[in-house]
Amino acid sequence: MHNKIGVDRCVIVHGFTHGTDLSVTLDAMDTGGGRYRAVATVDNTITDERLEELHAAGVRGVRYSVILVGESLNTDRIQHMAERIAIFGWHLVLHLKGDDIVTYADFLKRLPVPLVFDHMAGIDPASGGTDEEPFRALVAHMKDGNGWAKISGIEKISNQSYPFDDAATVANALITAAPDQVIWGTDWPDPQAGPKGPTNDGDLVDLIPSYASDAARQRKLLVENPARLYGFD
Repeated sequence: MHNKIGVDRCVIVHGFTHGTDLSVTLDAMDTGGGRYRAVATVDNTITDERLEELHAAGVRGVRYSVILVGESLNTDRIQHMAERIAIFGWHLVLHLKGDDIVTYADFLKRLPVPLVFDHMAGIDPASGGTDEEPFRALVAHMKDGNGWAKISGIEKISNQSYPFDDAATVANALITAAPDQVIWGTDWPDPQAGPKGPTNDGDLVDLIPSYASDAARQRKLLVENPARLYGFD
């Protein structure tokens, strides 16, 4: 898939399907020969020695999700993990939805590590999109330099068919607001694809100019920003 769409380097986000067993992700990173970084799923029983091993392997963050666990964030657990991974320069990837970024606003501000908001923080274009508080809260995190928006899952937050103009409008507004704090990704291999199946990743690549219209913004989104966040040479 990477060869087809022209990806030279990438960050693998460990799938919740595998739980905290990171073997499949670590194997992929090893196969990549230094071209890959990763975001892990861990529990709080993980040892400091294991965290050091993961860092050496190329892990650079830990992910938590409201959507996939179907419950509220365990703030105590996340706070504890954030304090532990801060020493490695890691970040948290948060998979939120709707008003979660507002609901947890005070908690998010206290965390001692950078925050990457997966799938554009789950902002629903049909609920006001760029005119609503979740969008403003996300932009505030981005403008203070500690928050990042991942332009991914655009087909999942959209309420329209391809080319997902409503979600592309949100993506464009985020890139315009803080072009140095955005990164791009896909949800491949689409573990939660709807009944019509996943959107072809090539088609998602073709959408990039619809929300990042010039070469400079595209380079930040696809190359410079992820290289800075994930420590690629």
